[in-house]
Amino acid sequence: MLALYPSTWVFKTVRAGGLMRELPRCKQTLVRTGVFPIRNHYYEPQFDFRAKNRPFSQDRVLPDFSSELAKIALQGGNELEFYVNNGQFEAGDAEYWYNLIRLNKPNRLFEIGSGNSTLMAINAIRANQTEDSGYKCKHV
Repeated sequence: MLALYPSTWVFKTVRAGGLMRELPRCKQTLVRTGVFPIRNHYYEPQFDFRAKNRPFSQDRVLPDFSSELAKIALQGGNELEFYVNNGQFEAGDAEYWYNLIRLNKPNRLFEIGSGNSTLMAINAIRANQTEDSGYKCKHV
């Protein structure tokens, strides 16, 4: 228990100042033993590069649904159709939501409310169904 206090001070120093600046020779030991002052988690900075799949500089090929999004009206007249300039769920968020549903093709989608995000989700689900006639999604 007494040894915990010095190690806590070391981890606090490393966390505050950064490993490469404070303790450059300890990094390999800390990574190898799995005792590290930051978690290997997406909320933390990347520090353990042993398991990376490919170089971070390599381009990623992501599906592009921009041609589908370009067909969505900017202004609307029908409250049962999604349009971009709706004042609540607009460009950026709406486009990300559409892409997320198109890419992941969820089997079930739980939505609370019945606003513009729901209308955009319905657009993405319909596009997935058009692309894959066997695709089913329960939109609750």
